[in-house]
Amino acid sequence: MLNKILVPTASTNSVMELYAEAETMAEVAAKRATETEAVEVDEGESLDEIKAKLKPKKKGGISADMLDTANTYDDKVALVRIIVTDEAGRVANVFKQMMREDLKY
Repeated sequence: MLNKILVPTASTNSVMELYAEAETMAEVAAKRATETEAVEVDEGESLDEIKAKLKPKKKGGISADMLDTANTYDDKVALVRIIVTDEAGRVANVFKQMMREDLKY
């Protein structure tokens, strides 16, 4: 599966080394996500104000229109970069799963 996606390089990294690197990236992304979830509570704030801070904020992200109209290579690369920036942990998990499946065969 990975050989269909990845571009061949002169790298001598084994699949296990790549798998370990993907795990490290996932851990870093998870740590970064937990660090950004902290909310400061000021003195005198009501419970409703604190709940409002904790509600997830909408991300600009990628619209369905962008996915449909990305025809050129540069557009597709830009979309992939946006996805990786916004969802680094999920992207790392996808690659880990693909590597696990690749090791089975």
